[in-house]
Amino acid sequence: MEVTSSLFNSNSARLTGGGIYTNSEYHAVLTNCTFGFNSADDGGGLYGEDRGIRIVNCIFWGNVDDRGVHEYAQIDAPSPEVTSSCIYDGDPNDAYVPFGWEASNIDDDPLFIRHPDDGGDGWGVGDNDDFGDLHLRGSSPCVNAGVLPDDYLPYSTDMDGQPRILGFRIDIGADEATPLVAISRPRGGEVWVSGSRHEIAWENYDFDGAVDIRFSQDQGDTWETLAHNVPNVGSGTVYLPEDVDSDGCMMLAVPNDPDLDIANIESGAFTVRLDSPGPPVQSRWKSLGGDFGRTGLSESHGPELGCIKWEFKMDAAVRGSPTIGFDGRVHIACDDGRLYTLDRDGSLLWSYETNSPLLSSPTIGPDGTVYVGGDEGRLYVIDIDGNLRWTHDCDGTVYSSPAVSEDGDVYVCSDRGTIYALGQDGGNLWSFEIKRPGRVPIGAILASPTIARDGTIYIGGLYDPNLYALDPIDGSIRWTCSFEPGSGLFASPVVAPDGTIYQTLLYDRHLHAVKPETGAVLWSTDLLDPNCGWFDAEQVEEYDYADGWSEPALGPDGTIYVNLLDPFLRAVEPNGKIKWVRQLGMMGGFMLTVGSDGLIYATSDDGYLCVVEPDGREVARFETNRWLSFPAIQADGTIIVADTMDDSGWVTDANNTVWAISTLCGDGQTLDLHRPEDLDGSGIVNLVDLDLLATSWLTCTDLYSVDPDAKLYPTGDIDRDSCVELTDLALIGPPWRGEE
Repeated sequence: MEVTSSLFNSNSARLTGGGIYTNSEYHAVLTNCTFGFNSADDGGGLYGEDRGIRIVNCIFWGNVDDRGVHEYAQIDAPSPEVTSSCIYDGDPNDAYVPFGWEASNIDDDPLFIRHPDDGGDGWGVGDNDDFGDLHLRGSSPCVNAGVLPDDYLPYSTDMDGQPRILGFRIDIGADEATPLVAISRPRGGEVWVSGSRHEIAWENYDFDGAVDIRFSQDQGDTWETLAHNVPNVGSGTVYLPEDVDSDGCMMLAVPNDPDLDIANIESGAFTVRLDSPGPPVQSRWKSLGGDFGRTGLSESHGPELGCIKWEFKMDAAVRGSPTIGFDGRVHIACDDGRLYTLDRDGSLLWSYETNSPLLSSPTIGPDGTVYVGGDEGRLYVIDIDGNLRWTHDCDGTVYSSPAVSEDGDVYVCSDRGTIYALGQDGGNLWSFEIKRPGRVPIGAILASPTIARDGTIYIGGLYDPNLYALDPIDGSIRWTCSFEPGSGLFASPVVAPDGTIYQTLLYDRHLHAVKPETGAVLWSTDLLDPNCGWFDAEQVEEYDYADGWSEPALGPDGTIYVNLLDPFLRAVEPNGKIKWVRQLGMMGGFMLTVGSDGLIYATSDDGYLCVVEPDGREVARFETNRWLSFPAIQADGTIIVADTMDDSGWVTDANNTVWAISTLCGDGQTLDLHRPEDLDGSGIVNLVDLDLLATSWLTCTDLYSVDPDAKLYPTGDIDRDSCVELTDLALIGPPWRGEE
């Protein structure tokens, strides 16, 4: 027999079990029940013959038998298992607790709203019987004191049909106490900075009066009021006290009227510490393969040919791009929950464990601080030496990279559709929520914010066909650029030196140029235009579905390099005209970086890093067997690229690697980044390469093989069309003859 969320009040029995009687046939399990003021000769509350009785989260109070109101009048059964329950024993001030305090039981008055009263003439006599109100007062020790039962269902309700959990834990007894005010932000485990400004959020049930926001730095032993008479709208802003340094901080929202008896649930314990930014350092501020302004430009040029200088293995996949920081350091956010920081030579300097998969590329602040978000929705801010400075909890998973302004303000987005503006101390400045068109439940921001040179913030959502320009002071909209209905932003906006914004979209095959002053579209170029002269009818038909999943990159002469989800790399002039198109393999999804000398570095879903000259000629390639992240360039010209997780989630020994490729090669070392025709990486095209081509002659492969270790292209497939044939033989001739 199982009974849950039930009230047994003022019942009586002539012999045993005024509230309930059970024998060995039933094996009773009682969960979140209240037994109050019942009576019987024996066991006024419960009388049982079953040794298997289990009682969890129950209240037994005021029950009486022939011996009076005492412990065994509450429960009279052989060796019941009683946990997390409130049991009357006559003296709540002594050390004894019925059935053991070790089992989280208590013997304190549950503080019912009103006790039953028979009017002094016995029950059932006259019309003066009052069965009382056994709902809990807000100050009851049973509030938020229960334990989640093993068979708890998420949509369970109490005896009134209210949600079974209103605070952070279940209450003891049949009732979830209301009115109630429960802090929902901060969450336990956050790290805030002393003196910073924060939005405190709470949930309330059956209470609409004003609240005071209180703060404790000693785990609730003492409280100080930070804000008085705050309107009960679910949130309010406070400044933390100065000079606080404690791991035992809590927040509480209480009624402004001290006479109201309302349940108040404090936040989980969080940390407040002293903090200040470090001194400015020379940092690359690279993120997503582009520089701080997301233009894709690099301060240095990478290698045209090269060898693996070092590689670094991790325990899980890399979701985003490595980031180059202070002194050439390489920061890697990993699916294993760690942020790895390597020195310029690939040695591990430090790692920070977040205990949650990190999904975005790290971003570097002006003092070398690293900003990275993860699956649990928390932004981690880690100083140059690997120490946690502060955190910010977003309302959803952080897939995109944060952006950091020159003065240290931080802009971070969640997949719930909100962008948060934070001060350099983590304090709340403002937030902005992306629209939710139609029946879409969330705004879903997956693109990273972009900061213009005048500080304007550009951002858009996955399901919202608008690019927003936000004022960095208050988050107000300066302008909105509306694209075709049904499109959305997955890739970040890219800002050119003259301020022009370049944007690709999902469900749209155009590159759009947007005027920064007004948000007007300057031009839109169809990147698969059948009339542009670069595509034949068959290609247009095959890739008609292709749209913009990755950011464009800008060359030093202003050329925009861009692709759709297809194998074509395009070069577009600043007026929107397509200069050239280059097919790189058979699969799409390029991520692009451009060096200061104009070399384009393109990584694709097929596991290749391709080096392309500004005229569109592919001059070198580096091969792996998995997807590659955005390339990043160190100041000394080393190219950094990571093996990232593909959409199938395959993880093999080839995954979880970061490579550094440099022009510095040892004597006789094979080139890892080599000419397409130099099949053995020897540095020259000769008979060995011809032999390798001949060995794989007429071999073809399946691009969509389900085997994760299958090669996409045979060894001799120079043009990467998945077959070794005459076109490849024709390509090997000119470099062999020195006509390259």
